[in-house]
Amino acid sequence: MQRKLGRTPQGRPSRLKPVEQDPLAEYGLPSKGEKRLLSPKVQESYYSKIVERYLAFCTEAGDRDTLQKQFARLSGILALHTLPVPHNNDALSQILSALRKLREALVASHRTDDFAIQVYLFSVRLGIQASSFETYLPPSSTSSDATPTNPSAPH
Repeated sequence: MQRKLGRTPQGRPSRLKPVEQDPLAEYGLPSKGEKRLLSPKVQESYYSKIVERYLAFCTEAGDRDTLQKQFARLSGILALHTLPVPHNNDALSQILSALRKLREALVASHRTDDFAIQVYLFSVRLGIQASSFETYLPPSSTSSDATPTNPSAPH
């Protein structure tokens, strides 16, 4: 028996509002047990949502200077009091988080096709722009490699 959305099992209208969930927050990290992102079709759909959100972020910024300030704000290069607070101040961090989930899913599913390369390149470029070194570190294969070393430390 299929229920209509917004109705109780008895057929009466429900007083509960449907939950509006962010499509980028819908999935968890594959390293924490998320299995839905292991499907190639789901990965491609999720990547489309990420790119769509990134393009909306860039469009919303308006001009080049504002966009650079938003990237700098995320990376902490400029002090927070010198920048105007955009209303989408965490949009870029959501995009980077979604890209991490997708990269983990690509590694977990052993995907090495052109799509995977496209995702990795997009992720690295965005990570460099946002000064987010975690975005362009190669995936680790063992737990002992999980902690990045300090590149400026003497060898």
